[in-house]
Order: sequence, then C-alpha cells, then structure tokens
Amino acid sequence: MPKTKDPVNIRPFLALLALAALPALSHADDSPIAVAVLGVNAPNTTLRPAAENVDTLLGTYLTTQPGLFLVERQQLDALLGEQALGASGLVDPDGAARIGKLTGAKVLVMSRLFMQGEDLMLVSKVMGTETGRVYAEADAIPQGTAQNAALKAFATSLGELIVSHRAELVARVETPGDRVARLSKVMTGTKPPVVSVAIGEQHVTHTIIDPAAETELDLILGKLGFTILAASSTEVPAYRITGEAVSEESARVGTFVSCRGRVEIKLVDVATGRVLLADRQVEVAVDTAESVAAKKALQQAAAALADRIVAAVAVRR
Repeated sequence: MPKTKDPVNIRPFLALLALAALPALSHADDSPIAVAVLGVNAPNTTLRPAAENVDTLLGTYLTTQPGLFLVERQQLDALLGEQALGASGLVDPDGAARIGKLTGAKVLVMSRLFMQGEDLMLVSKVMGTETGRVYAEADAIPQGTAQNAALKAFATSLGELIVSHRAELVARVETPGDRVARLSKVMTGTKPPVVSVAIGEQHVTHTIIDPAAETELDLILGKLGFTILAASSTEVPAYRITGEAVSEESARVGTFVSCRGRVEIKLVDVATGRVLLADRQVEVAVDTAESVAAKKALQQAAAALADRIVAAVAVRR
C-alpha cells in the first residue's frame, strides 16, 4: 500500500503572516517626540571645524523646540560610536530602524554641511525610525556673528517640520485593546499555554517595587488566554519567560522628564530546555514624574516584546 504524505503544518506560516500583515490601529498621541540628532557630516575636510560648531548649536537650539525630546548625545556616542555618528548621511531606513531600537528615538536628524558657490549650505534630513519616511530642510548659513541667529531659525523650522509630519514619521499608537485583538488572530487555532513570567526590574537610582515590564506581559498574555503562574506556584509551566529590565532618566525639559527603558527576555520551552526566543527592546517615554516616565518606557518595551513572544509560541505549537 503506498505511503501517504503527512499533511503540511501551515500554522507557523499563518501565525507569522498574521503578525506581519495586520496593521496597528491608531489614535492621536500628543506626547513629545524622541529625536536623535546625529553628527553634522562635512565631506570637505576644511569644513569640519565649522561642522562641529554647527552640530553643537543646532543640537542646542533643537532642545528648545516644543514637542521634541532629544536623546542625549552621550548616549548616542556610547551606543553608536563616533564613526556611526560621523557617517550620519549614510543611514538608510534599515539603519534608522536599528538606531531607533537601540536608543528609543522615533526620529533621526541627519545633516550635511557643504559649499555651494560662495554659500555655506546646511541640509538636514529627517527620517522616521519606525516608518522610514523622509523629509528635508535646507538653507544657506552665514558665517560670523549672524550664524547663531540663522541656526536658531533653522532649528525652529526643523522642529516645526517634525511636529507637523508626526503622523508620517512616527508609527501610530496602538491601544491595549487593539493589540490584544491583533494578537488573538495570531493565536487562532493555538491553545494558549501555561507560562511563568519573571522579569527583574531596576531604575538606575532605585529598585522598582512594582515591575512594569512583568506586569505588562502578564496583562497582555492573560487577556490572550494564557495561564499565568504565580511565583509561588509549584505547577510546571510549558514556557518560562525570564529577563531583566532597566530604566534611567534621559533628559529634562521644563516640567517634563524623559526616561529610557530597556527590557531583555528569554522564552524557554520547559520540556526541551530550548531557548525559543532571546530578544530586547528599548523605548523612551515622557511624563512630568520620573518614576511614571520610567514605567511607561518599560511598559512600551514589554508590549513590543509580547508580539514576538506570541509569534514564537504560535509557531511552536
């Protein structure tokens, strides 16, 4: 009797397709936009001293623009290195997405200084790290005492450009209900498993009593039908989610404070001991209270990681 072929399990492909194809529903968000200003690039070596001065002044004036929050340059230097910053004009959408993931920035500002005839030209390209959309601002920059005023006006125009095109530059905000509805489709045909979640958390200045990242994962997975075991439970879960979360103050402008949060997780199949997912996410959030901004950043990072956890579980089962 001829052997029959086993049916192909298409569930993993359907899960990944659903996760990638379903767009997040959106609502307005008026919180300040996290912006990373990369170094001003000057192809002509004789202009590099001028580029350094323009870089400093442009960054300073952008910090005063309403609706923007700048990622600290020290953080950019530490994460990306001076070489990456100096080659800012070479950043493509994929590179922008990686920088956004590392720094939490939603928008990159990449500038180039060059001579056009007798004029010193400054061109700044604005790119959304999540959307890849690009806009630009250009102007002749006088040298000498008039340069400061010209750069201040340029920074104002650049800030207005970013804020006015927020909808195109920054991915739209997804409500918790929308996220659960979207992920429920990913889990279609998959029995929600029993899991344990343990994510240690610390703000740089103090230990967090009520961990935001762990709570967010518990909330999202619980609404998807996952059974969440308490830390004291003796039941063996199908999957173990462990990790670490850290947050720190990023910047203060007026009454607002921004915090940067990073969450790292591992998803382990308890039966086999295999690590199914090892991932991390960085987010930046703004509030009038430092502790609330820190929790917001970690909550957003955990929510983003929930997408990948659900996809990994759906594929596995």
